[in-house]
Amino acid sequence: FKRFFLVEVAVAEAEAALEQSLALRRGPAALVRKLMFLLLVRHDLNAAAALVESLPGSYAHREDVVEWATLTWLWRGDYERVLRTLTVWNHEMVSGVPTGYHVGWALQLLQRPEAARVAWREALNTVDREIAAATMEPVRAGLRLWKANLQALMGDLKAAEDTLLVYQQMAVVAQGPRWAATLVSLGRHEPALD
Repeated sequence: FKRFFLVEVAVAEAEAALEQSLALRRGPAALVRKLMFLLLVRHDLNAAAALVESLPGSYAHREDVVEWATLTWLWRGDYERVLRTLTVWNHEMVSGVPTGYHVGWALQLLQRPEAARVAWREALNTVDREIAAATMEPVRAGLRLWKANLQALMGDLKAAEDTLLVYQQMAVVAQGPRWAATLVSLGRHEPALD
């Protein structure tokens, strides 16, 4: 009980600090932090959606806003808004994630599987270009994980397993949310839970 109470106090203090920051300057960075807080701490999709809807249109070209707005709409099940958000963004990557990854999921969840495959194929092409351009192995390793995930989503499980093997041999750390998502895409649910 004591630990729960201390966590609640820390959350309340963090929220108060966020509100103070917003009172001083309601800029994009503070609004993104508030959005992250609503999603990751409060788990309040409705409040997060209301915040995204209140943002000025000019913020739609900020990478941090696009990242968190996309996640808000995706987690809320508003897949058309995911597509609109990423169409306005119009870049191949958003905060290290291939844009086509989220576009593909939105299309898949809208029951448009062929369009999803096209988006994932485009994302895979983006990842291949990023791997070729990367000058540091840790960057290439992270991109290989995206590559394996996209290959699995497109049904090429053999290529995904091969890519995952290279990732495991090259990466320092083989865990985390992207690791788990890739394992799930490969149908390896039990190891993803570890």
